[in-house]
Amino acid sequence: MNATRTKFIPLLGLVIALALAYAINQWLNIQERNVHLTFNSGQYHVWLLVCGLLLIAIWLALAWITLRLSRRSALVSVIFLVMGLLVFSCPLLFPWFTWIPILTRYWIDTPLSYTGIFIVVLGFLNLLLPINSSVKS
Repeated sequence: MNATRTKFIPLLGLVIALALAYAINQWLNIQERNVHLTFNSGQYHVWLLVCGLLLIAIWLALAWITLRLSRRSALVSVIFLVMGLLVFSCPLLFPWFTWIPILTRYWIDTPLSYTGIFIVVLGFLNLLLPINSSVKS
């Protein structure tokens, strides 16, 4: 595989992970509204467990792609750090950026925020771990 392509594969994984975390977040919001309408929380707890396991699988796949499958890149690490911090801090910035509609959709304790934190950690690991621990092609 081309060296330039393997450097930027984690960015595709980043976009997919954020999109899936946002979808999980929206699904859990819908299920939470259903609990308030039906007063039956059993199904919500099952969905919470399933979505948590799915989120962990997404994180493991992103970590594997970033740390083992692709070549290390400082640019990719910085993009991970910036995107993760933005995703995590977006709800905190809402009072100053009310014109961005996505900010009203989630809060700090949601799968999307947790994914932002995980992306920051991956960015640090990608930056700090020795290069010989990733694939050499």
